[in-house]
Parts: sequence; structure tokens; C-alpha cells
Amino acid sequence: MYGNNRWNTTYDYKKALVLPVAVFLCFLLFFIVGSSRASQAAEKETLKHLESAVMQATVQCYAIEGVYPPDVAYLETHYGIQIDEDSYVVHYEAFASNILPTVFVIQK
Repeated sequence: MYGNNRWNTTYDYKKALVLPVAVFLCFLLFFIVGSSRASQAAEKETLKHLESAVMQATVQCYAIEGVYPPDVAYLETHYGIQIDEDSYVVHYEAFASNILPTVFVIQK
């Protein structure tokens, strides 16, 4: 009867905070890793989209004018392609005016 006094118990707050802090840190870690992976996936998708846009403009130029454009600057001027040159490098290799050029995009 006297050994189990609920009014005189001491509560250890440090032990009580260990589990919630650990759970919070785990959630924080998962959030950081997840956002990093989402950012990487978005960058890959942007590269694909830019490469596809350049290729579509190239084919459109060939359909309208009968020749492939000589360079990317021609596509920017006449077909409205916008390239963030601070972030991406577009490799555009035109062999001849009647052969489809090689196009690929690299992130700086």
C-alpha cells in the first residue's frame, strides 16, 4: 500500500523525450533524402524535355524549310526555343542539311 504511491513518483523527462526526438529525426532524414531524389528526378526530366523540344523544332524546321537548321542559334531565333545557357549545354552536330543532326543536352 505504501510502496506504490502515485503522488511521490519522479518522472524522467529526458527518457520521455528520447523516442519523440528519434522519430522526428527519422522523419527529417526521410524528408531530406526524398526531396533530394525528387530534385534529381526533376533535373533528369528537364534534360529530356529540353532535348525533345530541340529535336521537335529541328524536325519542324526540316518540314517547313526542307533543310535541317545549321545550329541551335537558328532554332532560338526562328523557332522560339529557349535554352538556359547558364544551366545546360546543348550539343548539336549537323553533318549535312538533309541528315538529321545529333542532339543531346548536358547539365553544367
